[in-house]
Amino acid sequence: MYTIAVTYETVGQALQRIREELGFSRTDVERLSNKEFRIPILALYERDMRNISVGRLLKLCEFYGIDVCDVLSPSKEAVSLRGLNGPDKEIVKQTVASFRRKNNPEKKSHAS
Repeated sequence: MYTIAVTYETVGQALQRIREELGFSRTDVERLSNKEFRIPILALYERDMRNISVGRLLKLCEFYGIDVCDVLSPSKEAVSLRGLNGPDKEIVKQTVASFRRKNNPEKKSHAS
């Protein structure tokens, strides 16, 4: 028997991923925001130990220079294929890849 689990990022995980992708430490965010976003509170948000209000989320997204949709609809997901081997595992991987392509089409740039 095998299980397939698809898990999506929480808001906190997305906030941490985005901060790290931007190259900021929590200390950087606190300093650059003139202490509007304090280290302990950021840590609580990122660890999903404290809910972030819509207003604070919008301000943090503005600070990061991102759209709130980047946090609320993250495209990163993890799939566990524990217990699968050989052809079964390959079939599931191909199915998941196909699903992702259909549901997350790449943005096409329009030439001027």
